[in-house]
Amino acid sequence: MERNTAAGKKYKGVIFDFNGTMFWDNEFHIRAWIEFSSRHGCRMTREDYLTDFIGKTSAKSLEMLLGIKIDDAKLDELHDEKETIYRRMCLEDTKKFVLAPGLIQILDELTEKSIPRAIATASALLNVEFFIDQFKLDRWFDKNHIIYDDGRIDNKPAPDIYLLAAKRLGIAAQDLVIVEDSITGTESAYRAGAGCIVLAGEDPALQEGWISRYPVCCRITDFHDFDTEIFTIG
Repeated sequence: MERNTAAGKKYKGVIFDFNGTMFWDNEFHIRAWIEFSSRHGCRMTREDYLTDFIGKTSAKSLEMLLGIKIDDAKLDELHDEKETIYRRMCLEDTKKFVLAPGLIQILDELTEKSIPRAIATASALLNVEFFIDQFKLDRWFDKNHIIYDDGRIDNKPAPDIYLLAAKRLGIAAQDLVIVEDSITGTESAYRAGAGCIVLAGEDPALQEGWISRYPVCCRITDFHDFDTEIFTIG
């Protein structure tokens, strides 16, 4: 992977975004949103999702889709309905319900080398528990180092979720690599003061319109290109 960062700089740990980064699930979300929208008398296309909804929390997306302010109880109900559709679609498509190419090998290597690592995701608890169970994420991550949308912190593009992940790891953000795929996540990583931002994801074309706004260290096609030599060992 080609790097654009300080020569010879080493980092102490890594934080991964999950959806779209570790798990390439854009198509699952698109299909789930389209089915959910149809159920509620709305219309969403694939282009609508990629233009206006990708990277946003479900709460924000629901209010945008329905065009109304939704109280917390109704928001929870609608969110659960949409995510139930999403999880069903994941389980139905076992061929695509897999971690990103090369990621398992990288996670094994990071674990073997004791490189501190965390996940910071906009997903809520039900989906996080689903991913932990289905992908056996606790092979590589302490559950206390999987930070998710618990409703108590400002989510991406605010820096809070990455700052909390850095705090849990006990490492300053400037000494961490953050791996992202979306503009909101990259903005969050940048505002948190990440030492290095790596862009991943199955469709690099989606990043073309905004990548130049941020000091991205590198882009990778998949995790076979991820360079673990950028970390300090021990």
